Amino acid sequence: MPDNNLVPDNNLVRAQLSRYIDWVKNQAIPFSLSEGFNTETGAFYEHILANGMANKKANMRVRVQARQQFVICYATDRGWLKDVQVYSDKVNRFLLESGKSPKNEALFAHLVSPEKMLLDDKIDLYDSAFHLLGFAWRYKVFNDKTALDNAQKLVSQLDILFKGHAGGWNEGDYATHWRRQNPHMHLFEAFLALYEATNQAKWLARAAEIYSLFEQVFFDHKNTVLLEFFERDWRPFNGQGGKIVEPGHMLEWVWLLKKYQSFTGSPVDSYCRSLFQNAIELGLNTSTGLFHDQITPSGRAISHTHRCWSLTEYLKASIALVNDAQIDTDSHIVKSIEAIFKYYITNESSGLYVDCIDKSGAVLDDKVQTSTLYHLVLAAGEAEKYLTT
Repeated sequence: MPDNNLVPDNNLVRAQLSRYIDWVKNQAIPFSLSEGFNTETGAFYEHILANGMANKKANMRVRVQARQQFVICYATDRGWLKDVQVYSDKVNRFLLESGKSPKNEALFAHLVSPEKMLLDDKIDLYDSAFHLLGFAWRYKVFNDKTALDNAQKLVSQLDILFKGHAGGWNEGDYATHWRRQNPHMHLFEAFLALYEATNQAKWLARAAEIYSLFEQVFFDHKNTVLLEFFERDWRPFNGQGGKIVEPGHMLEWVWLLKKYQSFTGSPVDSYCRSLFQNAIELGLNTSTGLFHDQITPSGRAISHTHRCWSLTEYLKASIALVNDAQIDTDSHIVKSIEAIFKYYITNESSGLYVDCIDKSGAVLDDKVQTSTLYHLVLAAGEAEKYLTT
């Protein structure tokens, strides 16, 4: 958290932060609950169409329900929602009754139909990280001790089934030619959430395992960027994937590393500064203010698409670095929010947003990806903490 004397007094910064917080609290979240929740199945729809109606025919990724569980709990914890445990209970019931893997009762399947029929029973590490996050927050906010038990059972099975060579875990119960940092980043987030919710050192020790992987594997010390794909022994992947860098993930790690530092005192500042500055210098299209989804370590754009969530991570990282005298965080805060409203929020009074645009600014998919709300809400929470601390 920033020192009190560093809380911004710049009217523009405050206005933009307040505008964003207000939109998330009073438009996006209420819209999601009113239009995005299926009272019959007890689950959130995968998409909302551009006309504001739910896409009732879309199949549902089970992990999206865990992300929406996080949204309900986090918004409740912030005081933005009241008397909504019924939503949390229904989503929890859906996950435990319709989302479980038939291959392992502690783990979750990947995809179900709108009628809750199992379509894809694969067990995935990235998915599992969000189930852990949902359990952590359900325990923290609603004191559901069963959620904590479920988290422990899930991690135990990950250890038994997917623990990988030289640390970390494999991608899941399916064959791949690579390993990725992304699932581990979200496990890092989930372990920090479990530690924060329980104060049990075992969860912080789990996070420390992944921090070690970040230092030794994920962070490219030569180019000072974050790598995405690796061989099974954690060497950078020999194929095209070994050249992929995602600026949004570099920014996401900044916030996570600063959170880890708040618990451990670990010296992460040089990592955070390098990740933040290189994400901007290499990954930002200065003519639009948007981040390329994928670049090479030298900054050549691999993908010319721009996902919304990169900007929420830009906002979170800017706030996390408020005490770094080398970075003009006020400027970055304003730029991130201005870009979110310019490109991704279609109507401030509706709660609708878009997820992805092309290099010209045209919307590639005008469906509202309900899973993006996780990013939007967490950034608004960090913004509110910054304004009120």
